[in-house]
This record gives sequence, structure tokens and C-alpha cells, in this order.
Amino acid sequence: MGLDKEKKIGRGIGPKEADPSLYYRDIRSKIEKFNKALISYPFAEPEEKQRLKGVMDEQLNVLEADMAELKRRGLHKYNGDLRKNYKVYIETESPESYAAAVHDLSTFQEFFIS
Repeated sequence: MGLDKEKKIGRGIGPKEADPSLYYRDIRSKIEKFNKALISYPFAEPEEKQRLKGVMDEQLNVLEADMAELKRRGLHKYNGDLRKNYKVYIETESPESYAAAVHDLSTFQEFFIS
């Protein structure tokens, strides 16, 4: 009673692999958390900015992991643009970099909401 090479313990089809819509729901939730933190960031006190930055960093990391699992064409570009413009915004807090991050997030959101 040996294990088939394709069905080793812990390597079966997980719930998200069986139903990609679970990834979409998770991604929409993570995008919303990132969006709320990004909108609040410009008006926050320094201590709150640190907390919000942590929220945004965490959401970007888990979004990247989910998108890698989906292996959807073009999504990595959207996330790469968002990560790049978000990083510039955190470093400079310029209105231009904020607008770029918001635009990237909106583009990303449109893909998962439509």
C-alpha cells in the first residue's frame, strides 16, 4: 500500500486549488485591507503610520503568494507596479506617488471585482 508519487501526504489538492474562487475572495479581502490602510496613511500620526505600513506590507506579501498560486498572466505586473509605487510613496509621501499607488490598487481591484 505505497503512496503514489503524485499523492504524497500533504501534497494533495488543497481547497483553494480545487476552487480558484476562494483565492479571488481572499485577494479581494486583502486588497480592501490594503486600500483602507493606504487611504488612512496620509492623515495618520507617526505611530499610526507605522501600524498602517505594517498592514500594507503584510497584505502585499500575502497577495503575492496568492497570485503566485493562481499563475494568472499579467497579475504579477500589477502587483509589481503596486509594490514599486507603494514603496516610493512610503519613502517620499509625495502626492504623485500616492496617486500612482492608488491607481495601481484600483487597476488591481478592477480585475478581481469584475
